[in-house]
Amino acid sequence: LVNCEQCRTVIDQLQKIKDDFGYRDISVTLVYTGDDQKAWKDFVRKMPYGWRYLMDAKKTSGMMQFYDLEYVPHIYLLDPYDTVIAKDISVDNLARILPYL
Repeated sequence: LVNCEQCRTVIDQLQKIKDDFGYRDISVTLVYTGDDQKAWKDFVRKMPYGWRYLMDAKKTSGMMQFYDLEYVPHIYLLDPYDTVIAKDISVDNLARILPYL
């Protein structure tokens, strides 16, 4: 994510969706799958305020396996109870789904 151009494109698209659906209670969480904590912290400082940023430095949370984060970017749509509504969807499909929720 820190050096991933495809990820940066998706981040920009997610920000646009968040802006477009600002009237909805939408939150964005970025999960860093790498090991460079300093690079991650530097990256987060440059990112939009109000997003959640997660890194499992010790690899003990199980989120990598639970959310099948073998590659990035990987978009999930969760409900308010963190139940997966859609898995590994495109930004375009996310934008199509949101008006119906």
